[in-house]
Amino acid sequence: MIDNNISIKSKGGFGGLQAGYDWQAGNNIVFGLAGDIAFGSLNGNYCAEDNYTDVTPGACGNPTDRTSYISAKTDWLGTVRARAGFSAGSLLVYGTGGAAFAGMKLEYTNNSGLGDNDSAKKTIMGWAVGGGAEYKLSKNVSIGAEYLHVDFGSNTYSFTAPSGNDFNAKIDTKAEIVRASLNYRF
Repeated sequence: MIDNNISIKSKGGFGGLQAGYDWQAGNNIVFGLAGDIAFGSLNGNYCAEDNYTDVTPGACGNPTDRTSYISAKTDWLGTVRARAGFSAGSLLVYGTGGAAFAGMKLEYTNNSGLGDNDSAKKTIMGWAVGGGAEYKLSKNVSIGAEYLHVDFGSNTYSFTAPSGNDFNAKIDTKAEIVRASLNYRF
């Protein structure tokens, strides 16, 4: 039995590319569009059933010691966002928001010998909001730091089990992202 709206804490890292366009209006106000794609790996586990009394429900410890668990993996993440900010000389401070997309894979493993192991893949869509700063090192090169809160809402994954115990798992997916960038401006 899988609880609905489970929470899986995942950790990992990404690296990727971004492209965008900025337009500076009067009074040092800057408007822009940005898109990015990053590849890497965020991984986490959730104990679906726990036959051990020394483990908090939902905390797997060593997943292979548990009756059944779900592993979550995010392979890629992308955003398309608008941004608006203020330029003070070489420094740009901005807020940003828009759409987010990610490739998610869940695997269900049952160690009870029933063979009820399955996986489900899905491209999920949500929103991203955050802010950041860029500093111009030269006419064409800048460095930056950015924070994004990404929310993909609840998504349902369907699992087919050979024993006939098919089920769905509803997963709430959110991410807190802090990233650094090296930018080249044309």
